[in-house]
Amino acid sequence: MENINRLFSTATFLYGIHKDKSVAEETYRKLYPVLVSTIRRQGRDSQQAKDLLSLMGSLPSYGVQRRNFKRRYIDNVSGWKKLPEDPKNFPYGYWY
Repeated sequence: MENINRLFSTATFLYGIHKDKSVAEETYRKLYPVLVSTIRRQGRDSQQAKDLLSLMGSLPSYGVQRRNFKRRYIDNVSGWKKLPEDPKNFPYGYWY
């Protein structure tokens, strides 16, 4: 019985990670075009662009991926230009 509980806990944990990843990818796909058009119209220093960048920075998984993502794409002034249209195209270590 203990093994079944342990297996169920592991499966639930892995499902949660997969679900979080799919939600993050869907959100990213919706935010990306809005971010690009906002920065082009209003500039990167506008409050709306800063809010969108902050939201984008919260999408990657916690830990090293999020830190790498923020450093490369959010904190770097021209980093937003390197963002891929599809989150599946992120280099290893920047996304889930």
